[in-house]
Amino acid sequence: MQIWFIFSLVFAVFVALFAVLNSEIVTIRVLWAKYELSQSVVILISAAFGALVTYTMSLFGKFKSSMKSREIKGSVSVLEKRINSLEEENKNYQIEVERLKAQAHALEALKDTESGDTGKN
Repeated sequence: MQIWFIFSLVFAVFVALFAVLNSEIVTIRVLWAKYELSQSVVILISAAFGALVTYTMSLFGKFKSSMKSREIKGSVSVLEKRINSLEEENKNYQIEVERLKAQAHALEALKDTESGDTGKN
């Protein structure tokens, strides 16, 4: 940010110097009106108008970036909620898997004891 400010300041000094070196009177025609101004004034007004247009255009870019950022933050929030939901669901499934494994082991043990009992008779 500072480098742009310094660059802008140096550029403004060059424009002002250029304007001072070109101080002849010129005729400006705007639609039906005619104005006689110093060329340096015309240069400075043109530079100021260009800076204003550039600033206005950058505001549109910043606004667009801000809206995109807000949209992305909303998407991130939704996705984080989805991740939390899926992690909770995964945890519940892991608990269910462990419960089913324990049941399977219990059934295997019961089956082994039953087959062991029938083998003794």
